Amino acid sequence: MAVQISWSKDGKQVRGDKKCQVENVADRGNYWSRLTIYDVQPGDAGQFSVTAVNGFGDVTSSTALGLTGF
Repeated sequence: MAVQISWSKDGKQVRGDKKCQVENVADRGNYWSRLTIYDVQPGDAGQFSVTAVNGFGDVTSSTALGLTGF
């Protein structure tokens, strides 16, 4: 069953661009996702969430990214 994975920051969807890369991988029924942020700046701090959805439902995991030393 296919899994759709998406990322958000402060409630707004994150899409891959020059600033960040979203990598979703399916390997023999196992799924994982990674968000990479390039050239991290204070404005990148916030609440990040990743959501996985399939035919059985959905699950979300969240974490806060705080930055110091700028």
